[in-house]
Amino acid sequence: MNVEFELVDPADPVRFDEYIALLTAVKTADHPEDAHIPVSRVEELAGMRYPWPGELIEYWQVLLDGELVGSYDIGFPQLENLRTAWTGGQVHPDHRRKGIGRRMWAHALERAAAHGRSVIGSGAHRGVEGGPPRDGAGLAFLAAMGMGEKLDEAHRRVVLSTVDQADLDAMLAEAWTHAGGYRLRRWINHAPEDLVDGLAYLDGRLLQDAPMGDLDIEPEKVDRDRFREGESMLDRRMRTRFHAALQHEETGAVAAWTTFNTELEYRERAHVGVTIVDPDHRGKRLGTIAKIELQNWARLVEPAIVEIDTWNAESNAYMISINERMGYRLVESAVDFQGPVPGVAE
Repeated sequence: MNVEFELVDPADPVRFDEYIALLTAVKTADHPEDAHIPVSRVEELAGMRYPWPGELIEYWQVLLDGELVGSYDIGFPQLENLRTAWTGGQVHPDHRRKGIGRRMWAHALERAAAHGRSVIGSGAHRGVEGGPPRDGAGLAFLAAMGMGEKLDEAHRRVVLSTVDQADLDAMLAEAWTHAGGYRLRRWINHAPEDLVDGLAYLDGRLLQDAPMGDLDIEPEKVDRDRFREGESMLDRRMRTRFHAALQHEETGAVAAWTTFNTELEYRERAHVGVTIVDPDHRGKRLGTIAKIELQNWARLVEPAIVEIDTWNAESNAYMISINERMGYRLVESAVDFQGPVPGVAE
């Protein structure tokens, strides 16, 4: 069995078509509930060409006797978490149980070591009652590789046509009774200049404030320049971003912020990116207001959106309770793993 590893070359149209076909086959097999959403060549190209600020990512393809049978990506943060690498991959359904996954993992460990990373992380999906089937192979594989379970996450989705709008309106009206002294700000894509510093502050708090289980992870140091770089990157990826924030009228501080985005070619589904409330302004239903106001507004300005996806730590009971009241329902769960990179000293 001749197994070779090559960097994915977006400029090679034949090989890149094979890469897209691989992702499509894996999605059809492992996520049949989403098989009607095609893998976007545009989205994949944009992701490779325009990484997040402060992130270096390698995309590798695995060839078995010259045939593309698997791929993985591995990211190396450049500004924080300099000890850590993150990876995720897939093997074509027709070529599983041949040891290819283990070969990919060994290669990923080599790449992590070459970048001086002593910790590597990955994740795998887990099924839930009433959700799409999951065979648990990814969970078993990561455990067999000596990885430790660090964080349980839950994926929920709201189908907007099923939302009880009267209940949502009542929920919003009640929340506003706790939020005197705040005003709503909404925008698409680029933040108003007077909010950028406050948004950068909240963005930098996200990994600090959100439940992160036992993950070894440092908060990001976000300033206005890095925040604007992220906006430019998402412009180049052709993502449309919808935002809502609550601003404290007396001080001008950004007290709460939430956002979701849609892809260029499949606008029917939006993906929640951030929901955060400044600790100095909690207890006033600001997160609830921001989320409902954003959902109501986005339905007006982008009627193509029919459903919204979000992920939360399973321990984040308060945020989950808000989401479920808004109509989000559990789709699946996932586990984040971390473990040591052999031969790399801490």
